Amino acid sequence: VSVCTFCCSILGLPFLAGATVRSINHVRANAVWEAQDPKEGAPVAPKLVGIREQRVTNFAIHALIAASVLILRPVLSRVPLAVLMGLFLHLGTSALTG
Repeated sequence: VSVCTFCCSILGLPFLAGATVRSINHVRANAVWEAQDPKEGAPVAPKLVGIREQRVTNFAIHALIAASVLILRPVLSRVPLAVLMGLFLHLGTSALTG
């Protein structure tokens, strides 16, 4: 997905997933990590074992988005667009660090 997103960004095409940041954070949150044994004082790097698949968080995220758009429309319309773009920029760059 990251290679396709990079190519689409370079070419000015729309992303394959409209929720790239949310998707990356969802995969990271459902990752199963295993601690490795340290060898001779080397730092311990966790090893990715697998990903837990589930649909509850996706449903909850979309339900909250729908509720905020439908119920909080008057409040959200008062937030400047630059603030929202800054928020999305911050979320995107913080997800890139891993």
